[in-house]
Amino acid sequence: ANTITGNSGDGIMAMSGTSGNRFTQNNTGNNNGNGVTGNLGIDLSANNTNVNGDAVTLNADGRTAASGANSLLSFPVFTQAKVSGGNLIVTGYARAGVLIEFFVASADPTNFGEGATYLFSATEGVNDGDSRFASYSGVIGDTGSGTGLNQGAETGVNRFQFTLPISPALATSLVANKLTATATVPATVNGLAVGNTSEFSGVIAVVNAPLPVELSVFTAKVAGTNAQLSWSTASEKNN
Repeated sequence: ANTITGNSGDGIMAMSGTSGNRFTQNNTGNNNGNGVTGNLGIDLSANNTNVNGDAVTLNADGRTAASGANSLLSFPVFTQAKVSGGNLIVTGYARAGVLIEFFVASADPTNFGEGATYLFSATEGVNDGDSRFASYSGVIGDTGSGTGLNQGAETGVNRFQFTLPISPALATSLVANKLTATATVPATVNGLAVGNTSEFSGVIAVVNAPLPVELSVFTAKVAGTNAQLSWSTASEKNN
């Protein structure tokens, strides 16, 4: 793993016509290039016309090796990320069988965050709580401002749901800094781990889930100009 930071362009730019570019567990941030075209942690070029990269490539169906670097592999798309009971619960879309690497996001003007700190990996379809397929398009998720991102469109793509144990300190960091991820289609050639890796996903805000409480009694009565509330609980999970 490497730390890739402070570049005048993208952190990593893979040139069109290349494949087998596997970028794994690298920490990237503060790569401040030419506006939105030069601030990406990973930029998969479709045409090699700009030395500062060609900005975010949104997901789409039907990509091939002729489309650009690493076949412009689709990044994961998050729909929700929350902390509950000492776990990070994440849902979204990803290509079948890809290795998803999760990162604490670095601030990025594109909101397709660089990955400041590598966290852990999970494979779509393995210990995965969602086996459905679906299509997506338009604005998805929440970047923290109450609005999501247009991350492209795909049809019949796999959904995922992972429940990953995290420490209280990591939960605090994620809530403060958001979450991003890459997808990789792993391969082994002559004993060497290779494969195509995507650009970083759109960031998603991580929220603290409310405490699951089962109420047994809840009453309200007038107390002068105020309301007096009283309750008792039958159960409180993860408290």
